[in-house]
Amino acid sequence: MEIEEIVKMIIFVIILVVMVWAVGFLLSGKGVELLGSIKDLLRFGR
Repeated sequence: MEIEEIVKMIIFVIILVVMVWAVGFLLSGKGVELLGSIKDLLRFGR
């Protein structure tokens, strides 16, 4: 395998893990608070 392919695989796995964690977090009920804080961060970011 080439280095580029390995890097793409690693990035894909990281994104997949983050998405799965995010879904689990949302289902746990704490996701609402997290979304609110993210929206506030986005507002302050601009």
